[in-house]
This record gives sequence, C-alpha cells and structure tokens, in this order.
Amino acid sequence: MPRKSDKVHWGPDTKKRLALEAAKLIATESIPNYQQAKKKAAERLGIPAIRDLPSNKEVEEELRAYQGLFQQDSQPLALYTLRLIAAEAMLFFQLFKPKLWGAVLDGTANQHTSIELHVFAETSESFNIFLLDHNIPFEVLNRRYSFGHLEPETFPLFRFIVQETPIEVTVFPLIRIKQAPSLTPNGNIIQRININELNKLIE
Repeated sequence: MPRKSDKVHWGPDTKKRLALEAAKLIATESIPNYQQAKKKAAERLGIPAIRDLPSNKEVEEELRAYQGLFQQDSQPLALYTLRLIAAEAMLFFQLFKPKLWGAVLDGTANQHTSIELHVFAETSESFNIFLLDHNIPFEVLNRRYSFGHLEPETFPLFRFIVQETPIEVTVFPLIRIKQAPSLTPNGNIIQRININELNKLIE
C-alpha cells in the first residue's frame, strides 16, 4: 500500500482501478454500501478520496464482472438463499406492507450482504413494539432519504439478525408508501418490489 507521503498521480485509468477495488471489497468483505467501499478502495490504493470517485453504476458493473468471473458458483446460491430469507421476512412483516430494495433485489448480493427492506407504519414505535412482542433483539440506527428535490429526511432503521443474516428495515410513514425515495437529492429513484413480485423473481 502506498504511504501517505507517496505522491499519487491521477491518470485516466484511476477511476477504473478504484471501481474494481471497490467491487472486490464488496464481493469479498463485509462492506455495507458502495460509498464506503469506494472510500476504502481509495485508502488502499493511496488515492485521495476527494475527487472523481467512480459512480455507483461503474462500481456495480465491475462487481457484476467480478462475480461472473470469480464467484459464478457461490454468488448465485448466496443470492437465492437471501431472497428466500427476504421473502420469509416480508411475510412476517406483512402488516407493515414491506418492500425489498438493494443488492438482494438487483442481483449483486453475496454472503456478506444485508437484506434491506422498507416498511410503512403510522409511527415507528409500532414497528418497535412489534419486534419487542416477538422477542427479536435489534438496534436502532438512522438513514437519510430524499423525496424529489426536497432536502434529505432522517428515518429510523432497525437492524437485527435472522438465520445469521443481517436485516435492515427502514420505517416510513404511511403517506410515503406510493413514493419511492432516492438516497440523495436529485439522485436515482430506488427500485423496490413487494412480496408477490419477489416470489415471482424467485420462481
């Protein structure tokens, strides 16, 4: 690894190197999201992470290529297993009209990936109580989303483990059920599916 004192030259292939390194981190380590993977990749390569980082799409392209080349046996099985667990979780949380999004939906998930769900309730406390009533240990975090051109809002995220698989559930108010958010203002709208659509995908 280059030392901090080493001078790194930014060449035309630098973004591709970063995208490939980030993809490897996602495929082989427990890196939770693309942004963290890109930052860690920049650190490993000794490249300043303050300019011209590859886009999520560029990282995803490298990730799919890496999985197709090096994980063509293990990754599809891991993805299938995660989708089955996601379907069970969505059935369990059907009261809250769950929707699946993220890597388990887009097909890039591996054994390190969390299942990501959006649910909807009058208040987040009702989901909290539901978990307590079913004796499910959890931690509460936060995640920020944007709706249209509006500034990001913070929503409660409940994280727990099912069958050794981390599940992250963000709770939105009921009025948001028909409007999918983005992770940043003016960003790409998050793709989501309900349990019936997931079951068709599994089949």
